[in-house]
Amino acid sequence: MQSAAIEAGVGRVMEESNAIFRANESQKNKYRYGYSVEGQGTSGLMKYVLQGLLTLFPSLNMGEAASRNFIGSTRTSVDNTPAYAMIQTSGNSRLAQVESGMLYSRLVLTGHTLGLVMQPLSQVLEEYPEMKKLKKSRKAHTQI
Repeated sequence: MQSAAIEAGVGRVMEESNAIFRANESQKNKYRYGYSVEGQGTSGLMKYVLQGLLTLFPSLNMGEAASRNFIGSTRTSVDNTPAYAMIQTSGNSRLAQVESGMLYSRLVLTGHTLGLVMQPLSQVLEEYPEMKKLKKSRKAHTQI
């Protein structure tokens, strides 16, 4: 949650997330990657209400509103996740990144085949200056 709060406060990073957000079924069909309201824990009639609102009023998911939504959806994901998986490599080479990406893709596809919802919580892995302080504090805790 700390990393989500940091990310929500960095405008350029939130803009990157907004670029892959799919507000409605048409966008999801056109762009077969990204995330949408149901991936954030919204289902049933509320899914369609939110899709309609975000299609008509895209500003509902920009700026401060996007930051609040992001923190709220992250909290919902964390509170409703019965299991986590972590892919860890011994280094950060380009090969390790590609291989872990392939493994992640296989994990997600297998999960979807089984009817599971997969939601990456990867904010703390992001590599931008605002995350350095949190990463350093995490390293100190794991080395004790």
